[in-house]
Amino acid sequence: MPREIITLQVGQCGNQVGSEFWRQLCAEHGIRHDGVVESFASGGDDRKDVFFYQADDDHYIPRALLIDLEPRVINAIQRGSMQRLFNPENVYIHSEGGGAGNNWAHGYEMGDTVQETLFDMIEPTPTVWLCWITQRVNRIATDNLHISSPTVEQMNGLVSTVMAASTATLRYPGYMNNDLMSMLASLIPTPRCHFICTGYTPTTLDTSNIQSSVQKTSVHDVMRRLLMPKNMMVSTSMKSGCYISLLNLIQGDVDPTQVHRSLERIRERSPMFIPWGPASIQVILSKKSPYIDTRHRVSGLVMANHTSINSLFQRTLKQFDLLFNRGVFLEQYKRYGPIKDNLDEFKSSREVVESLVAEYKACESSDYIRNF
Repeated sequence: MPREIITLQVGQCGNQVGSEFWRQLCAEHGIRHDGVVESFASGGDDRKDVFFYQADDDHYIPRALLIDLEPRVINAIQRGSMQRLFNPENVYIHSEGGGAGNNWAHGYEMGDTVQETLFDMIEPTPTVWLCWITQRVNRIATDNLHISSPTVEQMNGLVSTVMAASTATLRYPGYMNNDLMSMLASLIPTPRCHFICTGYTPTTLDTSNIQSSVQKTSVHDVMRRLLMPKNMMVSTSMKSGCYISLLNLIQGDVDPTQVHRSLERIRERSPMFIPWGPASIQVILSKKSPYIDTRHRVSGLVMANHTSINSLFQRTLKQFDLLFNRGVFLEQYKRYGPIKDNLDEFKSSREVVESLVAEYKACESSDYIRNF
């Protein structure tokens, strides 16, 4: 499988997070915001070509599509410090430029008219969902970085740190695990349960001037903190439910023997795993960027497939039922697309989420494989 990654930035959220993501990647690879490699980064052993390609004049261009139905956010990117970084041919703004007006049905209807244009730019690829919740990221910034009122840029910076860490083994390859899909394959033993909860420690904004507190970052301390709910980016209680799979990606100055000793100590805490699968914590070691001065020696990313994610879907169902039963905003939806004639789309979507809740609950049973 090719190890080059194409990034899709869709809508306001996608493009705002994407902007911070590329800021992070440029810093980690020593690339200026005009795509030119800094002199100190020209001879490194990092794989810049995973997310970037080189133009004829050797400057680096992100493999990214910037897509939006209204121009405001993309225009801000094109006027900002990274205005010379992206390929203008990979930017799509709808000709009407009015956006979807926060109406999903309107956006869905407009999507039908533009999908062929977008598919000409890229074909569908396998997808894994990495989950985070805005309110949870806000809480992490407040509690861990002591920022009283985190900005959107700061919260997106935290998200981009996690996104960048999840691809570290591709960009700083070692002897093993430099293929994203093979790394994630063991996290998703059953295809429907592919929502991966993420966490990161120590919390930092290395590319900004925000000063995070200095912590001891031995391998054991990092791996221990990765099991703490306060470092997770999804607001679910992992005290209930069980792990389907668990992967720690450790970056930095790491002795593999420390990992083994840390795993032995962590196993004594007996994190709860599904009864029908291996009760093991996978650990992958990766280099970190030599071009960023960090305040910590070791950092860690956790990717956890945990059945407690169904509580998030249950909250969504509860909120949906409350609004739907009262008919809130339905008239706005009926003006567009598949909702014009009936509300079956809402009902079928609810059934999908409900079946997903049932699937995660079933995973906690020892009979799951037998009934699969």
